[in-house]
Amino acid sequence: MLFVRYYFLKVYPNPFKDETAVEINSELLKLNPEFIISDVIGNKIASISLTQLRTVINRQELPAGVYFYQLRRTGNAIAIGKMIIIN
Repeated sequence: MLFVRYYFLKVYPNPFKDETAVEINSELLKLNPEFIISDVIGNKIASISLTQLRTVINRQELPAGVYFYQLRRTGNAIAIGKMIIIN
């Protein structure tokens, strides 16, 4: 969970099996943030524009493992964190 300058970001559940939710507050939503998922060696797996306060992300074909996320605005990272997918 992130609380910086009135920003709120929560990714839950984490670890997850089938889907996880990304929740932000209205202050972050105004920034038109992008949620980027990368694998452990830095390859970009997905890029999702957050257009709602709560966005559900499906696992799809991703194998179990550790992934990293970045919340970005105009190329700058606002927040980073780790996501774990389990079987």
